[in-house]
Amino acid sequence: MASKRNPGLDKSSVAAIKALLQRNGDINPFLAAAFGDDADDSVVNLWDDARNNLTPAELVEELLSAATACYSCHKPALRQKAALTTSTIKFEDIDPEAFIDAWVIVNAGNKRRVEFEFDHDERTFHSVCSCHKQHCVHSAQLMIEIIRQLKQPGSELLTAILGEDHAQDEQQQLQNQTLKMLQQLTRTSPAETVSLDELPAVKAERVVWNLSISNDYDRVDVELKPVKQQEKKTGGWTKGREVGLQTFCDMSKDLWSATDRAIDAKIERTSWYPNFQLKLEDALPLLAGTESFQLNRKPAHLEIRSFEVVVSDAEEGWKLTTSPTELEKQWGGSDEIRTIQTQGGILVDGESAGRVAWFPASNEAIGLLRHLRTNQIIFTEDQRDELLAELTVLQSSFPVSLPESLGGEEIPEVTDLCLLLQMKKTGTLDATVCVRNSQKTLMLPGEGLIRRHDKHDGNPVQLVRDAQAERDQAAQIAKQLNLYSFQPTREWTWQIDDPEDVVSLLSASSELVNDKCLTVIWHKASAQQFNIIGSLTTANVSVRVSKQRDWFGVNGTCKIGDQEIPLQDLLHGLRAPSMLSGFVEVEPGKWAAIADELKATLQRLADVTNNSRGKLQMDSSAAMAMSAIEEQALNIEADKAWQKCMKKVRSIETINPDPPASLDCDLRDYQLAGFRWMCRLAEWGVGGILADDMGLGKTVQALAVLLQRIESGPALVIAPTSLGFNWEQECRRFAPSLTPRLLRDANRTELIESVSEGDVIICSYGLALRETELLQTVNWGTLVLDEAQNIKNSNAKTAKEIRKLKADWKVALTGTPMENHLGELWSIFRAVSPGILGPWEQFRKKFAAPIEKDNDNERRQALSRVISPFILRRAKSEVLQDLPERSETNLMIELTPQERQRYDQVRLAAIGELDDLGVGGDLASDQRFKVLQLLTRLRQLSCHVKLVDENWDAGSSKLKMLMQQLEELKSEGSRPLIFSQFTSHLALIKEACDTHGISYQYLDGQTTPKARQQRVEAFQNGEGDAFLISLKAGGTGLNLTAADYVIHMDPWWNPAVEDQATDRAHRIGQTNRVMVYRIIARDTIEEQILSLHEEKRDLVEGVLSGSEASAKLSTEELAALIRNQGAPV
Repeated sequence: MASKRNPGLDKSSVAAIKALLQRNGDINPFLAAAFGDDADDSVVNLWDDARNNLTPAELVEELLSAATACYSCHKPALRQKAALTTSTIKFEDIDPEAFIDAWVIVNAGNKRRVEFEFDHDERTFHSVCSCHKQHCVHSAQLMIEIIRQLKQPGSELLTAILGEDHAQDEQQQLQNQTLKMLQQLTRTSPAETVSLDELPAVKAERVVWNLSISNDYDRVDVELKPVKQQEKKTGGWTKGREVGLQTFCDMSKDLWSATDRAIDAKIERTSWYPNFQLKLEDALPLLAGTESFQLNRKPAHLEIRSFEVVVSDAEEGWKLTTSPTELEKQWGGSDEIRTIQTQGGILVDGESAGRVAWFPASNEAIGLLRHLRTNQIIFTEDQRDELLAELTVLQSSFPVSLPESLGGEEIPEVTDLCLLLQMKKTGTLDATVCVRNSQKTLMLPGEGLIRRHDKHDGNPVQLVRDAQAERDQAAQIAKQLNLYSFQPTREWTWQIDDPEDVVSLLSASSELVNDKCLTVIWHKASAQQFNIIGSLTTANVSVRVSKQRDWFGVNGTCKIGDQEIPLQDLLHGLRAPSMLSGFVEVEPGKWAAIADELKATLQRLADVTNNSRGKLQMDSSAAMAMSAIEEQALNIEADKAWQKCMKKVRSIETINPDPPASLDCDLRDYQLAGFRWMCRLAEWGVGGILADDMGLGKTVQALAVLLQRIESGPALVIAPTSLGFNWEQECRRFAPSLTPRLLRDANRTELIESVSEGDVIICSYGLALRETELLQTVNWGTLVLDEAQNIKNSNAKTAKEIRKLKADWKVALTGTPMENHLGELWSIFRAVSPGILGPWEQFRKKFAAPIEKDNDNERRQALSRVISPFILRRAKSEVLQDLPERSETNLMIELTPQERQRYDQVRLAAIGELDDLGVGGDLASDQRFKVLQLLTRLRQLSCHVKLVDENWDAGSSKLKMLMQQLEELKSEGSRPLIFSQFTSHLALIKEACDTHGISYQYLDGQTTPKARQQRVEAFQNGEGDAFLISLKAGGTGLNLTAADYVIHMDPWWNPAVEDQATDRAHRIGQTNRVMVYRIIARDTIEEQILSLHEEKRDLVEGVLSGSEASAKLSTEELAALIRNQGAPV
């Protein structure tokens, strides 16, 4: 297309002239010569031609630029709204040189016409929308679509500008490019997969840093370079080869040590040659004392020393020199010891002894060294005052070593290691390892004034820091705190970005603070400060419980170092949201590290205590929680009243009464459990809620309890009016020895005044409200609130009046203890046992608000723990489906002669050890651990000798039996669970399964929760012929009903633990009969354990389980198992 103003001008000419014009705004002399006097007009005409002859590709670029600029003119809020709103763009008319006309359709009722006009010559644009708003959301949506289509090959807009052929050509080019990339990928990929064991061994590599010192005529060259080494087959490292800094920077960072990473942070990257620079003064301090340093390609020791002005006594007065010169003399002063002046400091080269010292020094200090080495400077006695005056000024900023005659005695100055922390507003933490001198000045290790002049008792002294010791100690602390794994920002400073890493650092530093190895200091400019004062342990927390009227007072202290914190403040800190996981704010700004287990224990204490007038209190219902807290080894001091309460709680755990003989029905198993649960609460004197599903017989369970408690006095049942007659009928039917009496409109006073043992007064909620004073005249033996949701509104009069009724024991029956909110649950508990959840306001703050408003799962679980002993709820689906039968068989196997010989040898040796431990079989209790070790060894030998002797290759009778069973079960289509206490035993079983083609799932204590769930689901879905499970890791919490066989490879001391493991298969959802096999080695310790299952079940439950019951089985009884005599009766 020819230019309108210059018809003969072609596109290439226009493009060339356009380039010249764009180079400079003035008229180019070349153009003036070419066009003569009409240069100005010609240039204008050519410029127009250049602008009016845009290629299609240039039009795309111009339009993209215009649309982007127009989009930027919209307000940010409108741009965001446009991006989030779904719309359809329909182009009506497109002229890529002038305008775009389109419809923006949001929905059927929201359709706008938008015109986008632009002028490539004037570089202007504007948009007009039918909504009559300037830069509206519709025009923003159009710009988004224009920009998107201009960047998308083959789009409607791009095709309109470039044409159909161009779009097809571009698509073809993209396809060809893709095919070439696929071909390249094929060429660079391995032809076949190579087994890992066939790949050549990967040689380990490392980097060391070589300081090269060489003479070049009268000049000494000093250069530090990385050396890449490989590990030798025979051990050690190759000499390696020097590489450039760029090669080092391009290496895999996996090869780098912490020193390498620190040096990398010091390398300067520049855009000019040599592109990578490393200064000696930056690198040498990082290499000091490490194994990464070489001197002229030989391992050497590098130390960093302080440059000092040294004044020494001389015959005529005092001589001046410097510390590098003094060190040169100290190292021998021969020609082999050189002092080398370099940029940034002084090197004292003791290559012959494999050592070198670096003195960081300014140019002025280096000039002084040259001067003093060239000239011998002596100051006489007459010049003493002048010299001291000058040195005194210098001492405040530069280390000066004086002879004792001038500066006094040299005394080592001990500095404290500190961790300086600064929290940024972004959450990033800067951590600096530093030292603090006696003047409380913070300095980097080995830097600052190494020598200070002071006075002690009026006499001058020189306080000298050990710079190298400071650096060594700082490096050790940095290693302990894992600081080298973070990004270094400057010397001895690291940046920690991850919040979990920040918490880990604070936790680790608090341990060092406790050990008095470190002081943590927060920078004054820190956005937040966490003053870590130490760690909370069970040893430094004490709790005291004492009787106070009708409740118990709780107080105590937490002692951390010299600080004593009241228990109430500590518990308050637990309730407050923690900014740091693993820490608790014990006082404002003061934090203490706390282990999750101890925090959970103290949180449980906080959950069962309430604040009353500034004091902590709880009632007897907290005894069960306190019992669990005591098991965590928390130090609790209690008076006789509380000890009596705790004794009662422990005693009720053994209460399992049979239903009263006068109960005229047979209770189902779950109803019997509910009856016993209520009997225990009644014995404890704490009310509860029976919250079974409707239709599960809550009434008959309550009647059984009323019969059990008939001697406690008359009973009052408050139920909805509609259930009054039902209670009367059920009572006559199932508990004929009770006398049900409906409280009606007539003769109420006479009836109440005549009640006695065996009477059951049945009253409606409405009547209970009207006759509250009358009902309060009786101290009821038992109060039953049926359909207790009737008092869910704690502010209702009925609820308030019923709370006033007196009874020795109260129970609520309801299938819906909470319908809308937690206040309903609180109201019911307030009526039957007010101490469980405490006052409303405290319950609201501790539980209701966090759970209902914040969906706080931790608080939900905490509330569940608090109420679980006092609420019993069973669903129909849980208890009305009878489980299939479960059968148990002991498979007795004989040990082979080799196994028997080894077993008997170890057993006889164990008996000899027992005899050595005590005389006449009277073993001391402190030998218990040793006895348990011997028992474990015999149990392992009963399973497989290889568990004790890794060189054993004679097989195992027990494993052989297992494999026979597994092959038979596999042929039948049955799938077993296989339990063992020993993971090493499971490992041998895995090997055997692999050999015999038995597929399996596997789970032990190392299995992650996610993998645990995946493997369970896989087994349930049919993957695996068997499931190998560690007894402790998988004995609970698993649903494995896909198995119909359970095999116990080694009997556990506590049969209840085995039962729990068996219940992984024998549980709700199991439709097949479950067979349980125990594979037992005859005439071994395993038979003794089975005997204890039958004869001393209550004792065995405590052995090795960690509970107090384990004390019942004495050390001598354990020893008797080894002697094969049975436990003494």
